[in-house]
Amino acid sequence: MKLIGREKTKAIASAKAGMDEKTARKYTSLGKLPSELKKDHTWKTRKVINDIYNSF
Repeated sequence: MKLIGREKTKAIASAKAGMDEKTARKYTSLGKLPSELKKDHTWKTRKVINDIYNSF
């Protein structure tokens, strides 16, 4: 987000950040970073795998 203010265009700033221009615009309009948008997983695969493994 800091690059957007420093560079001439969003295309240049997003290229320097290593992301697509459309993705950069999405994060700019939301006002949040990608790490702030991550959701916790609701599924539990390890428990199911352990239950199957322990049944043998």
